[in-house]
Amino acid sequence: WSFAITSFGRFNLRNERSSHFPDITSGIAILVGGNSLTLAVFQVEDVQFRYPDGVSALEGVSFAIHAGESVCLLGANGCGKSTLLRLLDGLVFPSAGHILTFGKGMSPTAMEDEAFVREFRRRTALVFQDPDVQLFSPTVKDEIRFGPLQLELPMAEVQQRCDDLLREFAERLRRA
Repeated sequence: WSFAITSFGRFNLRNERSSHFPDITSGIAILVGGNSLTLAVFQVEDVQFRYPDGVSALEGVSFAIHAGESVCLLGANGCGKSTLLRLLDGLVFPSAGHILTFGKGMSPTAMEDEAFVREFRRRTALVFQDPDVQLFSPTVKDEIRFGPLQLELPMAEVQQRCDDLLREFAERLRRA
């Protein structure tokens, strides 16, 4: 396991090999376990984020997540977990530092590049904790079709994927 421990406000980062669970009472713990020999899905380098009102949410955060690794993001309310996830999903951008995804820099300019955005959105997604924020389509079927439609898949394929998924859900419910 690799540990990256950050504190809200003043920053304290430690990268260490340890079998002990980190103390996360004053910040975020990012626990990453797996094969670090593959290309990093996310490489976060000295990232800082300040909200428009000047509140510092993250300072000096650095870590890498590689394909096949399991990640657990822990921390108290208000310590920056959701802000970090929004940064990784390209919904907001760092005030300082850099985020690479699949070896490419993520920035407002990159998110204007259609090819980059299509590949990024095909490979990453953020599911919000509150379903009232996540769900916006009038029907479940429309909600399921939203993602494939954004990838500009042919309508017949979108419909087939949606139908297959709904059948799978129904079958799992019957077995439960």
